[in-house]
Amino acid sequence: MKVSTAAIYGAALYVTQPVLASTSNVVVQTIQSTGSRFLFENLTAGEVYNVKVMAYGAAGSTDWSDDGSMRVIQLQFNNKPERHAD
Repeated sequence: MKVSTAAIYGAALYVTQPVLASTSNVVVQTIQSTGSRFLFENLTAGEVYNVKVMAYGAAGSTDWSDDGSMRVIQLQFNNKPERHAD
């Protein structure tokens, strides 16, 4: 699942987490990056995930963003499964 957010002025590090929507508190991955684009792999096809992001900079950290919801679907090309999000 590919996730991106608008860049935040002064941010040096972004942290994002997908959470299973059906459980609302099970974080399945945490990714830290200096960029504002993320790729989550090995998520379960058919599941809905709520994704949140926060940023760190010289002034400290932001609050977590509001959740964005995405359903993971699985597409098959050339007999090779690929996972994409709605």
